[in-house]
Amino acid sequence: MNPNFLMPQGMRLCCASLATLMVLFNTSAAATQLQVSPVRLSFQADERVKQLRLGNPGDTPLVLQIELMQWQQIASPAGAQASITDKLTANRDFLATPPIVEVAPHSRKIIRIGPRKPPQQGCESAYRVVVTEIPPQAGPDQRPVKFRSQVSLPLFFHSNADCKPKLQWQRQGTQLSMHNTGSAHAQITALELQRGAQRWPIPYQGLAYLLPGTTRLFELPHTLPAGLLDDPLTNLTISTNHTEQSGALSAQP
Repeated sequence: MNPNFLMPQGMRLCCASLATLMVLFNTSAAATQLQVSPVRLSFQADERVKQLRLGNPGDTPLVLQIELMQWQQIASPAGAQASITDKLTANRDFLATPPIVEVAPHSRKIIRIGPRKPPQQGCESAYRVVVTEIPPQAGPDQRPVKFRSQVSLPLFFHSNADCKPKLQWQRQGTQLSMHNTGSAHAQITALELQRGAQRWPIPYQGLAYLLPGTTRLFELPHTLPAGLLDDPLTNLTISTNHTEQSGALSAQP
């Protein structure tokens, strides 16, 4: 499971892009679908309202609850599969209207999201928009559904236009330690080692977000050529949603 994009039990990712996310809810014998657009919300200091579109291409109605949660990333306990874990906390900085909506089959609803007041948490504040399906009541001959499906989308509020990430890295054995010392999040879109004209991608799972002050570990491939990691001519290239950063692998910028 990707620690930077919450997908609790009962939800299966079908397809995703920067514009629309399609999820499959498995809360009944006949699975229902949900379309969510956009997949990320970003507010500048002078913006008050954004729209979240929820579409139901399925044949059964969906009842959905929309909650706004403060988002933090904390270090995982020793031995955990992921180096960081999402922590979501109930918060009243943002408001979703309406907070509960029924989306009829083959239709869509628009949710309006905006800040109650400008957050006072530094240059960038991070939140998650959590969309939860409310299962229908079970009939007399049906077993009740014991779990609820969710999808979680990032929301960022910027107090000014100068919020930017700054990534520092250092190799630790067969792992790459990356730390965001900047004032805004970074979403890693690609990691690559390079020596001369040769390139080796570093695979990772899911959408790799690094909030300000966060450190994340990436496993380096075990199939790299001998001596590549210790070669001072080996560079690391990091592509993010903001920019591309490159430098020597063995040194910490």
